[in-house]
Amino acid sequence: DALPIFLKRAAMADGGGGKRVKFTQEGSVVRITMKNFMTYKHETIFPGPNFNVTVGPNGSGKSSIVTALSICLGGDIKSLNRQADLQSLINNECGNKAAIVEVELFNAKENIVVKSMLTKDANEPKWFINNEAVSKDKLLRLTEKLQIQPGNLCQFLPQDVVREFPQMKPSEIFENTIKAVGDLEMLNKLYKGGEIQDAIERLNSNLKTKKNTVTSNEARDRKSTRLNSSH
Repeated sequence: DALPIFLKRAAMADGGGGKRVKFTQEGSVVRITMKNFMTYKHETIFPGPNFNVTVGPNGSGKSSIVTALSICLGGDIKSLNRQADLQSLINNECGNKAAIVEVELFNAKENIVVKSMLTKDANEPKWFINNEAVSKDKLLRLTEKLQIQPGNLCQFLPQDVVREFPQMKPSEIFENTIKAVGDLEMLNKLYKGGEIQDAIERLNSNLKTKKNTVTSNEARDRKSTRLNSSH
């Protein structure tokens, strides 16, 4: 397989001195294994715990890695804006074999392995956590706990969705950025502020309505007074 220049050896999380850099952040991607998935027949990649860059020419499989991460961790294929259905993610040369993606996530006690299996006769993947079959809801509860958000453009921005990012409202970008960094306290304050703002707008609307009602009643009273005076 034509693995992009992901620096296969450097991707073993080598700290530069021959020592493997330790992971510290819960939910960090330790390993990605793809079998019969898009351009890959069987490939394993070991990202490092810090900043990772995937470099390679067109068609070398960079987007395949991103897609594998998204699908395996519960992302919606529609959010990728590229493939129309899951069957298109299965390597054309694998016959009737399933496409399998495994993503190993760092956990201080014991790493968590999430596996997704795609078959040509199924409309959605089958998911497994540490070899136990799970529903998508259970998978999403895990990713939420680990603050992994495939649907958040501030955390996960596929190539074909880049042009949609500038179309987001500033408030949406701010909210998704807070979600991406995982500051739940600030997020709660943001929601609380939104509730207060909505309450203020409702009060202002009610005040405007009442002012209009008073103005209308005063005008009606003046008209009635004039009519009475003319008689």
